[in-house]
Amino acid sequence: MSESHQREAAIFDAAMELPAGQRAAHLDHACGGDAALRQRMESLLNACESKCEFLDSPMDPAAAKTMNALPFEKAGDRIGRYKLLQQIGEGGCGVVYMAEQEEPVSRRVALKVIKLGLDTKSVIARFEAERQALALMDHPNIAKVLDAGATETGRPYFVMELVRGLKITEYCDEARLSTHARLDLFIQVCQAIQHAHQKGIIHRDIKPSNILVTINDGVPVPKVIDFGIAKATGGLKLTNKTVFTAFEQFIGTPAYMSPEQAVLTSLDIDTRSDIYALGVLLYEMLTGRTPFDAKELLAIGLDEMRRTIRETEPPRPSTRVSTLAQNELSTTAQRRGIEAPKLASELRGDLDWIVMKALEKDRARRYETANGLAMDIQRHLNDEPVVACPPSRFYRLQKMVRRNKLAFAAGSAVVASLVIGTTLSTVSFFRAAEQAAIAQAVNDFLQDDLLRQASSYSQANAHFTPDPNLTVRQALDRAAERISDRFKNRPLQEAAIKWTIGVALTDVGESERAVAHLQRALELRRAKLGPNHRDTLTSMHSLATAYESAGKLDQALPLLEETLKLQKTTLGRDHTNTLRSMNSLGNLYRTVGKRDQSLALRGEMLKLAKARLGPGDSLTLVATCNLALSYLELGKVDQAVSLLEETLKPLKATLETGHPVIPTAMENLASAYRAAGKLDKAISVAEEALRLRKASQGPDNPETLGTMMVLGNIYGEARKFDQAVPLLEETLKLTKTKLAPDHPLTLNVMANLGTVYSQAGNTDKALPLLEEALKLTRTKTAYDLPDTLVPAMNNLAIAYRRGGKTELALPLMEEALNLQKTKRGADHPETWKAMWNLAVAYKAAGKFDQAVLVREEMLELVRAKNGPDSQQTWGAMADLAIAYGAAGKFDKALPLFEETVKLRKARLGPDHSDTLASMNELAWILATSRDSAIRNGSNALSYAEQAVEGTKRKDPEFLDTLAAAYAEAGEFAKAADVQREAIGLCQDEKTKNDLTTRLKLYESNTPFRE
Repeated sequence: MSESHQREAAIFDAAMELPAGQRAAHLDHACGGDAALRQRMESLLNACESKCEFLDSPMDPAAAKTMNALPFEKAGDRIGRYKLLQQIGEGGCGVVYMAEQEEPVSRRVALKVIKLGLDTKSVIARFEAERQALALMDHPNIAKVLDAGATETGRPYFVMELVRGLKITEYCDEARLSTHARLDLFIQVCQAIQHAHQKGIIHRDIKPSNILVTINDGVPVPKVIDFGIAKATGGLKLTNKTVFTAFEQFIGTPAYMSPEQAVLTSLDIDTRSDIYALGVLLYEMLTGRTPFDAKELLAIGLDEMRRTIRETEPPRPSTRVSTLAQNELSTTAQRRGIEAPKLASELRGDLDWIVMKALEKDRARRYETANGLAMDIQRHLNDEPVVACPPSRFYRLQKMVRRNKLAFAAGSAVVASLVIGTTLSTVSFFRAAEQAAIAQAVNDFLQDDLLRQASSYSQANAHFTPDPNLTVRQALDRAAERISDRFKNRPLQEAAIKWTIGVALTDVGESERAVAHLQRALELRRAKLGPNHRDTLTSMHSLATAYESAGKLDQALPLLEETLKLQKTTLGRDHTNTLRSMNSLGNLYRTVGKRDQSLALRGEMLKLAKARLGPGDSLTLVATCNLALSYLELGKVDQAVSLLEETLKPLKATLETGHPVIPTAMENLASAYRAAGKLDKAISVAEEALRLRKASQGPDNPETLGTMMVLGNIYGEARKFDQAVPLLEETLKLTKTKLAPDHPLTLNVMANLGTVYSQAGNTDKALPLLEEALKLTRTKTAYDLPDTLVPAMNNLAIAYRRGGKTELALPLMEEALNLQKTKRGADHPETWKAMWNLAVAYKAAGKFDQAVLVREEMLELVRAKNGPDSQQTWGAMADLAIAYGAAGKFDKALPLFEETVKLRKARLGPDHSDTLASMNELAWILATSRDSAIRNGSNALSYAEQAVEGTKRKDPEFLDTLAAAYAEAGEFAKAADVQREAIGLCQDEKTKNDLTTRLKLYESNTPFRE
């Protein structure tokens, strides 16, 4: 570097260290009378500071002085409802404070406000553009805007979540993250930028200081900040004010600036400028250096800087680290937890190709999207061929060997033969021209056919505008009509398009129409590529998914089983595609009632996913959620709740808000809360899950309809019938229209709505609906499995019992129990549910001795399998005590009740719903027993009062018990008052009649005897 350049670099560095208000005086002194030097320095400073950087540099205490004779805000001042705590950052036009919000919620936030004296029209316009850009986005890896307003002097401000963290490069180095871990973080950054691009926002200043890493529940989460120079695309306006960028203005940070940003032409900036900056960031995360040294760029002057960015090719990452001095190389390697000699070889190949593709000078040769860059990195991590690499035979073979180490470890002779055989047999599949033609065909279809169908083209503006009268489904249908003619004699291209349409239709809930497209894609790929090719297997999986969504379970199950078998053989047990099929098959096993197989497959998948992808990967988290659901089905409620609560947080941090996995996990958690008796939590979580489903998947998507059913069921459980009934009625109407009257989901909704009708005492509506559901289930179901028939039988039988038709309920209950014992075995939890329902029916029919026999058998089975210290065992004890009491065996009932209450109080707590239920039953025995040696009015009253006080809502059953206890204690006036309250709350006519009968006894000063 020349002496003059060294001097300029020193002046610039010193100026950058100063607050903006002190730089003019510094330049006056440092440049003396050299006007040209002064102009160059001001140009460089404007290049770096005109964008109003956010949290880029710590605040010098001296910056709290004055600017244009106007005071800054200081700690302790208030802006709106925010109290300023300390200044944490300053850029060219804005100041950032850590502030405290006290109402309506208490939290700490980051508040950014325009500096006094800089509130010009252009600065305000750019400030408001940044605020609007952030407000448009909702992504876990982008700092969120929480509020906005103006100060008393009219200067705009906005409030963001407070991100406490380090620059991403600093965090990686301090944590000594491996290359793999750095790539995992970088993928999240790409996903955030992809989200911004989908919202029509180009960041234009991606660099480490604008990506902070914070720790959430022990998991590192990158957060993209500072959209101060963001640019809107596609006609989107970020502000009504004019944001003007001068023709020669240098927008961005030089070391991260794309060639098109550096060139002074009319070439518009698009999302690929951000792809370039991501490439620079990845380069720096891998090597510890940027492709072009920042200080050297600034030292060579503005024109030479532009030429360098525009024309000079940087070295590959592996080359860069190979040329480092020995001490620098050692430090760089240590920060990545690797030996220095191995660092270059780790970067050589895939990572070199990926980085250099992102850094292409010609933006047409870069990755089209941030998601494309992220997917290529994921392919590298999965040992799959990356898009960025030249598709040589040797490279493909290397990937195959790495994925199938065991198959290639038998010896050199076998390896040699496999090399020859594989090379000859796979050459046709990996021809670059053919793969490029397929990709181009899909792209042309999406652009020329699908987009034109869904849009109208403006010649004047040369762009598509959406046609508001055309749905995605209609656009797909119209475009699909021309596929056969357009792709004659090009089977793989036709297959790719058919597969694309089929997957899209499945995603929008049109599974029936998707099936034909996916069947054709599979037929073409099998014929052309063979049964074991990856694309063939992908088609098989997609078709199985469509079959399942369409309710064709008898076709989905064998196809998915075949897919998984072939993937394990062809791709390996821990390949991501194999893991996804394992996840799908585990879910399908559960749907058709094969819960043991579902549990085994889910456990295997979780183990493989953790080992291959790590515990924080989204697929691993999905596997964890599904395993928790299996725990729930086995009655291990506490384990299920704990696992789902722990998994939901990292899921929200890992995936976009609209990702369907998040509401699915929330739906599972709501079901777990329901099973645990935490109905308020269950309702809250299920309502949020439904809101997310409707926002991301639409109001009539089958997934949305499933969530509506789950929420309706929980409303029913909480006896919120005014919310449960209309929601389930709407769901049934939609499932019949959207799916089919006999679709499995429709049948489930029918059964659940009928059950809620029954719970609400509306037997006239419940019985015909439940009878129809059972009839359709018997004729529709292709599997002779209890998981489909038993719920339909039980729901109808319970409704019969509630409606006083016990003679119709008993045969159904007995059939259901025999089916469960035959298909699942006597010690299966689902068999126990059938036993419980039958015992209740026997009791309702007055067959008390038969009810006792069933309860005794159930307690013996549950205790043998789960042990004496389990909630299910305590529940079986309580149920048997109730049966003893109903049969008049009070000498057996009383000690069993007392033991149950004691155990539940100690283990679950005095306010747990199960504990309260046991207290209520014990109080009933003590108050109403025909055996005078059992009755105890004072004890009955104590337990009954605790039960009523502990429940969160007035329950007519608990009040009925309290009234009986008052009567046994001789307080008949109180007994009558409480009984009237119970009658007013009761919605079941038969129960209301029973309560009224007892009320007449209390009014005549007579206690009730069971």
